[in-house]
Amino acid sequence: MATFILAIRTTHTEGVSPHVQQALQVDERGLSHIVRSECPNVVWKTSYAADGPFAFIDLVDAPDDASVTSAAEIIQRHTGLSVDVWPLRRRPPFEYHPATVNDVAADRETTGPDPVAEAHMESFPASDPPSWTP
Repeated sequence: MATFILAIRTTHTEGVSPHVQQALQVDERGLSHIVRSECPNVVWKTSYAADGPFAFIDLVDAPDDASVTSAAEIIQRHTGLSVDVWPLRRRPPFEYHPATVNDVAADRETTGPDPVAEAHMESFPASDPPSWTP
């Protein structure tokens, strides 16, 4: 099964007021029954209420894009809110290798001097200071 994000977007930029969030959470009990009956393969992992343009962020598991899209359409139809579906894909693990002073020095030897530092040194001082007479 693949994991998806359902981002339920509000119609205005400041987010959903606490009153609207409470109403949606009460109505969610009936809505979750409809989604479970029509999309039995979609499994909710967790849900978050969020500030900003997305009122709710849900993580779900589904066997395919069609199943989760169907669940999103049900939510959109019953709430009137826009639902974005984002598939999550595993990425390779990040490997961090801090550079040492010797690595940096070896890089400079193979690539030559830094052109910006060299231009800076050649242009200093940029001009003679203006003369001042009392």
